[in-house]
Amino acid sequence: MTAHYMKSAPPTRTDTEDETDQLEKSWFIRLSGHDPIAGGGESQVFARPGKSSQLIKVHNTQHVEHLAASRSLKNRLRRWRGIGPYKTLLRLNRAYLDAVLKAAELGRPPPIAHQRGVLLTDLGLGVVVQKIRGEDGELAVTVAKLHRRGRVDSDLVTALTRFAGEMSAFHIIGNDLNPHNLVYETRHGRSRIVLVEGYGSRNLIPFRRWSRRVNDKSLSRRFQALAAWLDLTWDEGSWSFSQKDSEPGRSSSA
Repeated sequence: MTAHYMKSAPPTRTDTEDETDQLEKSWFIRLSGHDPIAGGGESQVFARPGKSSQLIKVHNTQHVEHLAASRSLKNRLRRWRGIGPYKTLLRLNRAYLDAVLKAAELGRPPPIAHQRGVLLTDLGLGVVVQKIRGEDGELAVTVAKLHRRGRVDSDLVTALTRFAGEMSAFHIIGNDLNPHNLVYETRHGRSRIVLVEGYGSRNLIPFRRWSRRVNDKSLSRRFQALAAWLDLTWDEGSWSFSQKDSEPGRSSSA
């Protein structure tokens, strides 16, 4: 008698297995093999796979190792508190929370990039952030790049003045307002400057966080440095930027 064996069908994935895969992708992402689209001394920025509207910011390995090995009092306290070199993430998250609470009060978005959470990557802990876009839907250009292209025009100066006002109104503690950290968003019928890096209280005694007056003084000094970088004029009295051939306090497009 000849035995007949039916060829078994290949196993199919269950709903549970699909849900498990989705869960893993939601908290752990492999970035090895992907080229960063931007970066600086502290972090590298990657496009988030599968989500074109989001970016993932990962601390550079060298920067993390430097902070972990630092003998400074501030970093010894960080290690004692168990947060080590990721203190920066807590600083940004705290600043973002403050900005969102202020946004609810003022009824408009803050002048910093929206954060979408924290997840693990094979390159280290990553912060998920909003992708600031230009009119073409691609990554928005930095103010530094616009300056190199000779495109610091009246519209950009107006946007910078509006940005300065929003930084004060939202009580954002700006530490590094260099043009590489400022991007020019031109979508949905609006043009505005967005700070993507270099904010949040860094001091053990946060005077700038406690006092808007102290923070505004500090912001003004940084806006003065930014104006010099861009060949503009900053006027603290009118809290405005202007082109050097324009009067401070007046719109450069007037």
